Amino acid sequence: MKRLLVVLAAIGLVAAGCGGGSGDSSSSTPLTKAQYQAQLQQLSNEIGAQLREKVGASTQLKKSDIPKLQDSLDSFADKVEALNPPTDVADLHVRLVAAMRALSDDLPSLVNDLDKASDPSAAIAALFGRKSIQSLLTLQQAYKDKGYDISSLLNAGAGP
Repeated sequence: MKRLLVVLAAIGLVAAGCGGGSGDSSSSTPLTKAQYQAQLQQLSNEIGAQLREKVGASTQLKKSDIPKLQDSLDSFADKVEALNPPTDVADLHVRLVAAMRALSDDLPSLVNDLDKASDPSAAIAALFGRKSIQSLLTLQQAYKDKGYDISSLLNAGAGP
C-alpha cells in the first residue's frame, strides 16, 4: 500500500509542476498564462484518471504496474511538450518535460527502494531523496516565483 501511495504522490508532484481549463495548444502563438495553466490542469486531470484506470482500485502496487505508470508519465510528458508555453516560462516548460521523463525512467528503481523501506518515514525519505523528485519540487517553486499558482494541483494524482 505504501508504495502505491508514495508513487502516486510522486506523480502528483509531476502534475503539481503544472498549472491550472482550455486553450489552443496547436497554435504557433504562445499560450497566455491562463490558457497554459488551464491546459496543464486539464492534462493533470487526464493523467490522474488514466492512472486510476490503469492501476485500478488496488492499494498494492505490483511490478506489472510500473510499465503502465511509465506509459502514463511518458504520454503526459509528450502532451505537455506539445504545448506552446508563455515566453516567461518557456525554459521552465522544457525542464518540466525533462523532469517528467526522468521520473518515468526512475520509477523502477524508486519502487525497488520503496520495497526496501522499513517504515513510512524511510519511504518518504526514499521518495524525496530522488533527483527526479527534487527537480520537480524545484520547478514547482520556480513556477511559483513567476506567478503561476499551481497549488491546486498537488492532489492531481490522487482521486476518489
